[in-house]
Amino acid sequence: MARDDSLQSAGRSVAVVGVLLFVAIVLLARCQPSVSLRIAPPKPLIVLAPPRTTDRTTATFRYKDSAPGVTYRCALDHIHLRHCALDGATYRRLRVGRHVFKIAAKRGRLLSDPARWHWKIVRGRADTGGGGGGHSTSVPVSVPTTTAPTGAPSNTQPGTVDRFTISGHVDGTLAPGLTAPVNLTFSNPFPFAITVTAVTITVQDATMRGGRSNPSCVGTDNFLVTRGLSAAPVVPADATRSLGQLGIPRPKWPQVSMPNLAVNQDACKLTTFTLAYHGTATAR
Repeated sequence: MARDDSLQSAGRSVAVVGVLLFVAIVLLARCQPSVSLRIAPPKPLIVLAPPRTTDRTTATFRYKDSAPGVTYRCALDHIHLRHCALDGATYRRLRVGRHVFKIAAKRGRLLSDPARWHWKIVRGRADTGGGGGGHSTSVPVSVPTTTAPTGAPSNTQPGTVDRFTISGHVDGTLAPGLTAPVNLTFSNPFPFAITVTAVTITVQDATMRGGRSNPSCVGTDNFLVTRGLSAAPVVPADATRSLGQLGIPRPKWPQVSMPNLAVNQDACKLTTFTLAYHGTATAR
């Protein structure tokens, strides 16, 4: 009889220990902090930026990120990252010299690694061998639209004339006897893509050096367009794209050169040559 009481007592003890162990496990599980994996968004992609070397003191950037729902933080040069708009950032009245643009994507409290774009603003292109380099300025270009896409505004009906803009820069250093390609940039303000069908480049007589007129260097005597655009680039709706950004091969870009004249051309050192553009395009 005493043995049965001992067995019953031991059984009750085991049951109590089992209950206490179960309660302890439940309490321990509830006290464990919840863990969730949080990953920073990927580095943004800069889809529009100024040329690596330019004489423009205004810089516009466009960017995107593969992660949905992100915001952006931008910085120019050594300024700390600050909130910037989803549709892009523009900086004006920049100083001559080197600059760097940085942009990071933010999701919640997590910030991506920044993407960077380095470029240089110059007053005039440096030369080698006694010649001058060339720049271009943007000019309005008439665009006869031959088709009217669905949903297009009424002012783009066939036969009307609208405008887009062409600008460009010489991609390299020029001196007498040298040639360099011209990287054209097209700004399409329309809500539909356009195909640029032709571009004419004309060298202007007037030149500039050090911010002043340089009558000693006549543009048409010292600067030649030796090859035109041999491609029909398609510019997306409401976008600005260069030939390089559109994937047009460099051999199809326009080309300019400085002829090696029999006279001394030192007057053209560090001179800005102005190129005027005229082009046509059709709506896609």
